[in-house]
Amino acid sequence: MRKFFASILFFTLFINFSYSQDKMVIAVSPFKNLAGNNVENYVGFQISEYMTSALASIDGVSVVERGMLEKVLKEQNFQLSGMTEAKNAVELGNLVNAKQMLVGSYTINHNTINIKGRIVDVETAKITASANVSGSFTGDINPVMYDFFYALLDKNPPEEVFSQMSVLEQRISKLESEKNKSFAAEIKKLQEQMTTLENTGNNLKNALSSFKISLAVEAQLSMLKDMDQDTSADAAKALEASFENNNKKALEYLQSAIADPTKNYLSYSLSADSYYEKLSAVEGESFFVKMVKNQLEVNKVLSKDAEAISKYRNTLKLLVNRLYAVLYPDMFTLNIGKTEQVEMGTVSAIITLPSNISINVNTGTRQLLNRVLDTQDLIGISNKKYSYAENLVFKTDPPLLKKLLPNSGIKELFPISLNAGIGYSIQFIDKNENILFELLHDNVKSFNLTTDSDIVWGKESCNSYKVKEAKDGWSYRNGKVEVQARELRNLHGVRVVLDRRSFIMNYSFPVYSDTKWKSILLHSYRQKYIKISLDEVEDPMPQVKDIVITHSVFSVGTYLDGIPLLVNPDYVAGISDLTAIVYWGDSSNTVVTGEWAGVKKYSSENISGALNSESVLYFSMPAVMKNGKEVFILGNNSQSKIVSFSTILGTSWKNNIIGSDQILVEKDRIYIASGDYGEGYTASLNSNTGVLLWQNGSVRSDNLKVSKNNIITSYVRHGDYSFSYVTSLNADTGSLVWKNDDISGYSLQIIGSKIYTAGSFYSNSPSCIDFESGKILWNNRSVRSTDIKVLSGKAYVAFRTYTVCLDAESGQIIWKNNDVGSSKLYVVGNRVYTVFSNYISCLNADTGRLLWKNKDIRSSDLKIINNHIYTSGRMHCLDAGTGRVLWTNPNFYSTDFQIVNEKVYSIDKDQTSCLNAGTGNIIWNNTVNTGSKLQMINGKVYTSKDNSTQCLDISTIESWYNLKSSGDSYYNMNSYLEASAQYSKAISVEGSKNALVLYRDAYSREQVGGLTPSVKNEYFKAWVRLKEQYPGHRYIAAAEKKIN
Repeated sequence: MRKFFASILFFTLFINFSYSQDKMVIAVSPFKNLAGNNVENYVGFQISEYMTSALASIDGVSVVERGMLEKVLKEQNFQLSGMTEAKNAVELGNLVNAKQMLVGSYTINHNTINIKGRIVDVETAKITASANVSGSFTGDINPVMYDFFYALLDKNPPEEVFSQMSVLEQRISKLESEKNKSFAAEIKKLQEQMTTLENTGNNLKNALSSFKISLAVEAQLSMLKDMDQDTSADAAKALEASFENNNKKALEYLQSAIADPTKNYLSYSLSADSYYEKLSAVEGESFFVKMVKNQLEVNKVLSKDAEAISKYRNTLKLLVNRLYAVLYPDMFTLNIGKTEQVEMGTVSAIITLPSNISINVNTGTRQLLNRVLDTQDLIGISNKKYSYAENLVFKTDPPLLKKLLPNSGIKELFPISLNAGIGYSIQFIDKNENILFELLHDNVKSFNLTTDSDIVWGKESCNSYKVKEAKDGWSYRNGKVEVQARELRNLHGVRVVLDRRSFIMNYSFPVYSDTKWKSILLHSYRQKYIKISLDEVEDPMPQVKDIVITHSVFSVGTYLDGIPLLVNPDYVAGISDLTAIVYWGDSSNTVVTGEWAGVKKYSSENISGALNSESVLYFSMPAVMKNGKEVFILGNNSQSKIVSFSTILGTSWKNNIIGSDQILVEKDRIYIASGDYGEGYTASLNSNTGVLLWQNGSVRSDNLKVSKNNIITSYVRHGDYSFSYVTSLNADTGSLVWKNDDISGYSLQIIGSKIYTAGSFYSNSPSCIDFESGKILWNNRSVRSTDIKVLSGKAYVAFRTYTVCLDAESGQIIWKNNDVGSSKLYVVGNRVYTVFSNYISCLNADTGRLLWKNKDIRSSDLKIINNHIYTSGRMHCLDAGTGRVLWTNPNFYSTDFQIVNEKVYSIDKDQTSCLNAGTGNIIWNNTVNTGSKLQMINGKVYTSKDNSTQCLDISTIESWYNLKSSGDSYYNMNSYLEASAQYSKAISVEGSKNALVLYRDAYSREQVGGLTPSVKNEYFKAWVRLKEQYPGHRYIAAAEKKIN
């Protein structure tokens, strides 16, 4: 995230250099193909078009119009083969009144392109800039042209430079905040590096290096990157044909280039003008040609509007990124107005806390913020003194548009808000700076940087504190700390420090999402552009401009509504309402129909009445289970147009017969353990289909582990008839390998050839047994246990009244802490984390010494990752080093969870959910009755509970939620479960005659599409396997026809 946001470049250049004194006038010649493959000659025109557009965005650079350059090249019969020579470049430059000429060549070899270019001074014939870059050529040459552009300017891309500058500034601020004179030399060295970076590109020999790269330039490059490459190639091929005076061929490519103006609005106007010119030359000024001219003019206006508003938006997005990149914990400094006051008594001392504490932005960060704002002219701060309150104001309104979007209310698209905040703590320390007692700032507020209100660069003192950890002899009340006499001997001083762990930052920009912005832009474009009537192009419905399929239609405040979210046609959510948006292209009074076919057949309500070239028609399909190929058919006056797309569903399968509170997934197998007395079992399912592979009803289990193709299970039965055992089963068949009736445990861990258990029935003693035979290696009956973890030759054992560390080889006690009891424990590095009843503790793994205890958290399970502790139940996140609560989600309850890629995937009896691991905020909720235990493997979540196991494809669900988050849409996450019920029942009675009826019934209801192709195939195969039991059954023959 930080890398994505860290991008800015600011040049402070005061250079007495001829090229920066006057406006540079440069002409860009098509680049010459030196590889000899004429098929790729058009690439030279692509390069010149890219460079023309990029250079024209630089303030102070004027680029000669392409039309003038093309005219002179033809009139003077210039050959591109000679344009790489300086004398020809000078001659051409003089003819087009250019002061500089950019000429170059390229070669393409095995998907690699090499581009060489140089700028020639027309007056002196000297080369004033040059570049030579190579990169991948797989259809999109934008990345290599981007590199060539910056190489020609002798500058590093801005994001690379500012990323380094931002890191340096953070290091400088951190060192300065420590106020240590020994860091002075290092700070000076870092400041010198900053100066070097600021002057990057300051090359007096380069004609372009003195020009400032503003955000507007980068916004232009960003737009170039987004243009459709096929359309760009067609426009370049048309230029090549035009240069060769082949008007017919040029017209053919131009016809393709202008067919859809939404694909390349940057070059649309030039292509449209060329198309009209070529069409007039071929057909004359006919009625048709005059109509086309009017159509092209409308689309040109839209394209220019799209370019202007996109450049404005892209500039603001870059600005948001760069302002956000400046925000970091060390951007703040503390100012203390009044130090602590001590009132000495006879048995205690009363310390009045430091007051008038303010937090301010440091000088280095202010300078970086200024640099960011100076790279653009859209937004500025009204007073750069950064007083208590400052106004961030728009200096430039959005561009006035002629047609694309309504100008009234357009500002609703562009409000910007940035926030950052940090808290502090008051620490009472001894002479070695060890903390004796600490108060935490209890109300962290953020600095506000927004277009709607003030920037608060300073903050009033906060008198609200909370005690980090209660300690005997210390108390806090009403801004004062009382210290008993026995504690005063160690107290050496009081200090106020920033709490870097409390740092918060966020931003808001309504059109930050590229997908959302493109959706808005293209919706307006499609509604208003004119479909060009092209001869020789087969079109089943020429009255229709475009059809878009989406699973989300959203609005932007009160400004725009009915906007379809752009969706990959191969990745449409199959668990939501679908909408087909039809952009009508002519004026007519008619009836239009919309039919859906594929997995589910559905007829949308007909639309009738007067339509015009800006009419937008919406055909909806309610949420049903869909997965696979779908078709939308638009009908009008005996004509039809078909749009094909694919839907993807979140759930893969559900088994409604096998399930328990213990689940383990290994490769393509799921292992289920049930300890229910009388009904317990151990079973295995196919993880791809949910089909039962085997079930061993004689082996009940409370816990299981898999290693070396064996399943190790343990079971304990309490009551009138008590027994316990540990077993080893063959993972492929479920058959018994060995059984030990003398040992059992609620906890199992396999380390190499040894199995460690805790919580056995007879003595609750920890044990170690041989993996291959089940033979007991040791059993320490002097220790009782409920959990065991083994790490680095030590076995850590939990019990409700103590925690013990044993030698893993012998079982002998290494240390014992009688003050910390636990039901479960976890070992990470040199720390042991325990959980018991209503507290969580942390011990030193080497000594057993208590490091910290949090008595405010109730949890039955923990997960520890990246120095953070996550709890089950009411979910909390704690700092693993201190036990301090980082966040709490009071509205969320978890029975089991797993953390993957900084996300918490959690289940309870009512839902599967995903939370942001850093903040605790809910990302999505899947309101499905899922289970009590969860395993996540390869992007799939497997959950299990009594008589139910299911698999959810998280990547599909998350992709859908990510797309949905860019717009507002109605959704129903339960629909796919209801639709798959028939298949769940079929699985539950696999092998019986009833399965035939259920499979048939499910398919006849057209619900088979709710399953992935591989799963669908497995079900059909299972269906066919029944023919041995029911030969000749009519359902068998039907199934065989359906197998892929």
